[in-house]
Amino acid sequence: MGKHTAPSKAGRPPKYGHAMTTAERAQQYRARRHERQRVALRTPQHATLNALLDELRASVKDGDMRAVQRIGVELTARTRVNRDASRN
Repeated sequence: MGKHTAPSKAGRPPKYGHAMTTAERAQQYRARRHERQRVALRTPQHATLNALLDELRASVKDGDMRAVQRIGVELTARTRVNRDASRN
């Protein structure tokens, strides 16, 4: 009988050939969140709800009322669509 191979580990393989540290994982998380927030500002209709809310917080803090208004319009439109769909 032949060679014995070690059983492969369960789960997803590491992204870069080794496990990320907590700091690396947090850095990637923050970078993804920042990018989603930028998308929310440029094209609110394509942004996730969390990205819209993050951008809304940042815009209010910075005093950017034009961004607040754009995001508010998008959130209102989504609320209307969801409310109309639930009535049918």
